Amino acid sequence: MAATRPSGRDAWPLSSVPHRTAWRASTPRWRSSPRSSRPRRRAGPKTPSPDRARVIVGFDVTKAGTDLGQTTPMIAQVERRTGTRPNEILVDGGYTKHDAIDEAAALGVTVVGPVPKPRVEGIDPHAPHSGDSPPVAEWRARMATDAAKQGYKDRAAVAETVNAEAKDKRGLQRQNVRGKDKVTTVVGLFVLTYNILRLIALTTT
Repeated sequence: MAATRPSGRDAWPLSSVPHRTAWRASTPRWRSSPRSSRPRRRAGPKTPSPDRARVIVGFDVTKAGTDLGQTTPMIAQVERRTGTRPNEILVDGGYTKHDAIDEAAALGVTVVGPVPKPRVEGIDPHAPHSGDSPPVAEWRARMATDAAKQGYKDRAAVAETVNAEAKDKRGLQRQNVRGKDKVTTVVGLFVLTYNILRLIALTTT
């Protein structure tokens, strides 16, 4: 079957990986025991997507109750899967742990993510704080610029479309299986299906 690649923004070749990657976590749930009365535990898949093709280039499932510290292993996974390390990542506020920003900087990766609002009024969140490392101070200053703010807006168009597809259309908001391995299998099947559909969309008119 002959296929033609569309022109314009969606014509990004799947064989290459853009240098900007965006991800955020969604949180489908699974029961730790079928008859347990204990609270449900969260197993959130992390799915980074290149910003033009909107394909998923890596995923993971974790029972951690926070996204802090998840960027470094995902950068490594994306590089392992694609052979390319992104030079910039767009993340939401759950990922902006200072150690992670330092680790990303050591890898040559720029973090674009919101700076938390200070708990004390009158403190400029974008000014260097006592104890900030150079990469963290640079991140604070960077996020005060119009360019970074505009770039961060791209994250919603990239990551949120994937999350909406997973949760609203493919049923990953709540899991019916137990255990990390099974949840990983379910998420992996979604990733495969999603990327196949994106391949069809990108290579047909």
